[in-house]
Amino acid sequence: MNLDARAQPVHPVGPEVVEPGDVLLMRGRSELSTLIAWACDSVYSHSAVMAEDGQLYESVTHGVVATPLASRLGEGSPVFLVDAFRPVAYDRNPLSIEDRSRVIEHAAGLLGLPYATSELAMIGIVVAVRGKAFPNAPSWLRWVLRVAFDSLLDDDAQRMTCSEFVYRSFAENAATPKGRLAPEIVVVPPLDPPAPYTGDIGRLVAEVWSLMRPQRKARMLPVGALSEAAPPADLERLFGEVADAELAAMAAEVRARLGVNDQVPEQFKVAARSALMGLPEAVLPFAAINPKGVSPGDLARTPCHRPLGRLMQAPDWHG
Repeated sequence: MNLDARAQPVHPVGPEVVEPGDVLLMRGRSELSTLIAWACDSVYSHSAVMAEDGQLYESVTHGVVATPLASRLGEGSPVFLVDAFRPVAYDRNPLSIEDRSRVIEHAAGLLGLPYATSELAMIGIVVAVRGKAFPNAPSWLRWVLRVAFDSLLDDDAQRMTCSEFVYRSFAENAATPKGRLAPEIVVVPPLDPPAPYTGDIGRLVAEVWSLMRPQRKARMLPVGALSEAAPPADLERLFGEVADAELAAMAAEVRARLGVNDQVPEQFKVAARSALMGLPEAVLPFAAINPKGVSPGDLARTPCHRPLGRLMQAPDWHG
């Protein structure tokens, strides 16, 4: 069972219940979305903040943008489901109109920033910042992580993930004292045993391959081993084994590029151990949170987001 299952709003609601400042959590249709949700022990792969006039604010591949909510709810939607959450304060009372306005104002101030990121880069950022490990990981997963880290190190690692954007909208606005509206981040222990990956690995590899630049493909393949259009069919033969030490070194370099010291992933690990014992230290203090390590699952599990209901669920969703 997904660790944020208790927070999933399964009863249907209409868009009229959503207000500016509400948080929207979604599950994308891509295989990379499936991998993000799986890696974060969640059902969700994307997040956004509801704005005025039926618009939502979100960080996507081409930037931080405003998008009509209707485009996510109707036919041809790029997501399987959309769940709505109502933010509350630390005392669990609803946010005031003034506080909601502060959230929207700060989110609007981030519109147009070119620091958005792809789903591939998001996987690399979350795994690196949280110090996540995948013991006995299959070769396809090691390859995907290496490509994700390589993408961040080749390009600009200062990317803003969708959940970082939502978290910053609440944590960095004009409310006083600073961080008063930041959602509490509750770290959960990893599933034991880990949940099996149920996505289509072939499609996942094809998606990752399509996002790679020709120079990266050339570096990773023998000359003439693969056409530009086709994804690799035999990862072990073409790419070889990716060692734990190589992935750990690349993750450390990504953290350095992001200005994240090694204390941050350790704080996530300590909090996860505390969660296993039912200790309150499973809730990270505001000062210890690096927004880049926040995932859509964190935004579902926080007690600062109360489920409102499911705005949309595609007929072909089988989660």
